Amino acid sequence: MALYTTVNLVIDSRPALSLINANIKKQSKKILKDSLVQDAYDEILEAGTSHNENNSNCEDQQPEPKKRKYLKATDFKNVDWGIKVTMLSEHLYNSGTNGVLDLTRTSIIPKRLRAVVDGICQHYRLSLPMTLKNEEYNVLNIISNCRTKKDLYQSVDKIDPFCNDSELPYIKLAVQKLCNLWYRNILNGHHNEDWYRVNVYGDLFDFIFNGQAGYETRRSECHSSIVKSLRKMGLLDANTKNVRLDFIFTNSSGLNDAFYCEDKPYERASRDIKKTRHLREQALNYWVSLLPYNECIEHITAVTCQFNKLTLQIAATKFIAGVTISSVLKEVRIPNNDQEGASVADYLATVISLVVCALALNTFPNQLLTPIYTLTENDNQKL
Repeated sequence: MALYTTVNLVIDSRPALSLINANIKKQSKKILKDSLVQDAYDEILEAGTSHNENNSNCEDQQPEPKKRKYLKATDFKNVDWGIKVTMLSEHLYNSGTNGVLDLTRTSIIPKRLRAVVDGICQHYRLSLPMTLKNEEYNVLNIISNCRTKKDLYQSVDKIDPFCNDSELPYIKLAVQKLCNLWYRNILNGHHNEDWYRVNVYGDLFDFIFNGQAGYETRRSECHSSIVKSLRKMGLLDANTKNVRLDFIFTNSSGLNDAFYCEDKPYERASRDIKKTRHLREQALNYWVSLLPYNECIEHITAVTCQFNKLTLQIAATKFIAGVTISSVLKEVRIPNNDQEGASVADYLATVISLVVCALALNTFPNQLLTPIYTLTENDNQKL
């Protein structure tokens, strides 16, 4: 009893009551704070749940995307070539882009279907065969084995620069110009677009197109005649702007542009690639309007080129079975040193073959049922 009385006296004392009240106040604050935090947390969870439910409702309302059918190479056996193109287009793009097959994007082609793609390109001539005359082939074969400037210069030294029976004068000029550029060691630097046009593209590309009978070249800020023709025919809006290009190889009669080339002093040129692809499609639309039967368009190919510094890419577009198919025909580079004779020969053979191709493509509508490259088959051979 004495102990109880003593404890009560201590608890009821002013110091003890002050400590107890302070602890109660402190605990009350903590409880209130925890309660507010919990309420706020609950509100956030509620809002998140409601948002997810709304998204779920929206997703429920949208139709499920069509599942892509798994195709194997065997699925293309005993199938018409036009149907193969359609099947490949629908598979690669999952019906998202109707009627398009862009084979320039090699990364989208599965390994199991690459043989199918190669077969399609071969069947529709979506490649650039090395079409050369015997004397051209012999000289380029010698050049391919050269490893020094002296050897390269001597390999073309005896060529008659005034010969009109072949493109040997072009080969001589291009090799001698390269030897001088290598000697001055200026191909490795950074240059602007005009520098490449004057010092590289002029002799190594433009020269071979100049003087082709019935054709002319236009350089720097020239306009495509295809856009002008389509506008006059009412197939393009009257307000459609002219398309400026860096190089045009065109028919002197003004009937059609044989092909275009764009130049860029750096590695990538996605805007130019998109522009030239669109021009190729417009060129095919132009020919569709002139042909007696729509099926004839499958025999015509639109070709353009793209220079990125010293790399030349040649691309083509065709209309096949209602599908617009684009592919890279060939990509070569101008070597920046004198130890790559094989690369020099490959580049020159490609440009010579490109001229043959451009001339054949531009005269092709007059011989609609004749394969393109048989125009020079009798007096040429492949490198």
